[in-house]
Amino acid sequence: MKNYIKIAALGAIGLILTGCADTTVDYYPVEKPQSIIDYEYLNDYAPLKSYIDRAAHPGFLLGTGVGAGDYNAKGLIYRVTNSNFDQMTAGNEMKYASVVQDDGTMDFSTVEKFVETAEAAEMSIYGHTLCWHAQQNTNYLNSLLADLEDDEEGTVAEKQYAIIDAELDRWIGGMMDATRGYVKAWDAVNECILDDGVLRTTESIPDKGAFYWADYLGENFVRNVVKYARQHYAEQEGAVASDLKLFINDYNLEAAYNNTLKTDKLVEWIKKWESDGVTKIDGIGSQMHVSYSCNPTEQKRREDAVVKMLNTLAASGKLIRITELDMGIDDAEGQSIATADVTLEQHKAMGDYYKFIISKYFEIIPVAQQYGICQWAQTDANAKSGWRANCPIGLWTEYNAAAGTGFERKPAYASFCEALAGK
Repeated sequence: MKNYIKIAALGAIGLILTGCADTTVDYYPVEKPQSIIDYEYLNDYAPLKSYIDRAAHPGFLLGTGVGAGDYNAKGLIYRVTNSNFDQMTAGNEMKYASVVQDDGTMDFSTVEKFVETAEAAEMSIYGHTLCWHAQQNTNYLNSLLADLEDDEEGTVAEKQYAIIDAELDRWIGGMMDATRGYVKAWDAVNECILDDGVLRTTESIPDKGAFYWADYLGENFVRNVVKYARQHYAEQEGAVASDLKLFINDYNLEAAYNNTLKTDKLVEWIKKWESDGVTKIDGIGSQMHVSYSCNPTEQKRREDAVVKMLNTLAASGKLIRITELDMGIDDAEGQSIATADVTLEQHKAMGDYYKFIISKYFEIIPVAQQYGICQWAQTDANAKSGWRANCPIGLWTEYNAAAGTGFERKPAYASFCEALAGK
C-alpha cells in the first residue's frame, strides 16, 4: 500500500523545535504530508454497526471472522470486534479437526471459552461448521473404517454407513453440548457442491487430504446433519427449537465466469433435500471472497453476476447471509495487486465495490430474508498468511500485535459505513 499512514498519529500542523547553544529558539513550520491528509476523513466515522438502520432491517446482523483464541484473550481484537459487530464466526476453532483428536476424544475447551467470553460481552456467535470435507481429522475417521469385511452382519458399505453416521451424530452432539444452545445459527454444511453443481465426492473431485461424508452417506448426508443438529440443539437446557437456523454455505455463487450456475444448482439441491417433508434448511450462505477488477468491462461482469446471484437467492425464499465477504484487487490484466502496491484511488474503487455489494443486498433481498453480512477478514493479510496472502482484504490495515502497529482504518471502512447507512 503506497504511503499508508497511521491515522490520527499526528496533529494538524507540526512544529519542529530546534535548540541552539544559547537560549535562542527557532520555530520551523512543517506542512502536514499529503499522505496524512488523504486519510484523515476516516477519523470522522463511528463504529460500523452504529450505521445500521435497525428499524428498516430488524433481523440483520453485522458479522466478522475472528480467531477464537484472539477473542478469548480480550485484547485489541476483542475490543474492535465488540465495538463494530453484532456477531462473529470462529475461523477454525469450531471445525472437526480443531476438536477431534487422533484417538477420537473431543477437546471443546477453546470453544467453551469462546462461548463464555461472547456471552459475557453479549456478542452473538455464528457456528462454522458442522460438516465439511476439509479440515477433518482424516487419521481418526479413516481408522474407523479399517479392516471391514462383508459378513452376516452386513456388507462393507452398510457398515461404513453405520459407522460414519454414528460419528456424525457424536460430533454434532458434542458441539451442541459445548455451545449450550447459545449458538443459534450454523453453517450446517459447508462447500458441498462443485461449480457445476455436482455433489463433492471422491469420484467427482479426488483429494487425499479430504474426507467426503457423502462417500459413505450419499446425498442424504445433508439431511443427516440437519437432523442431528436439530435433535441435539433441542436437548440443550432452555433451548427453543425454532430458534435454530441452519444454512448451506458455499463459495463462487457470484462467479461471473460460470454465470452463477452454481447458485441455481445449490437452490435445486436444497429443494431436493427438503422434498422428504422432514428436512428443513433455513438459509443459504454465500461466501463472496471477491476481487475488484481494474478492467471496467470485467468489473461490470462481476457486478452483474452479484446482482444475478442475489436475485436467485431472494427467489429461494430462504434466509440469505453473506458469510465470508472480503476483497482483493486485480489489475487490468487480471493479476492480483499486492497490498503494498494498492494506490489510494484503487482503495476507493474497492470501497465502491463493497458499497455496491451491500447496497444490492439490501435492495434485492427482502427484509424478512436478510439474516446479515459477515466481513470475514478484519485486517489485510501478510505475505505469510494462510488465507489470501499479501492481499488487501481487510477494512483495517494489517495488525502486528508484537509491534503494536496496524489496525488503521482504510477507505473501504468508510464505504462500508455509508452502505450500511443506505447512502
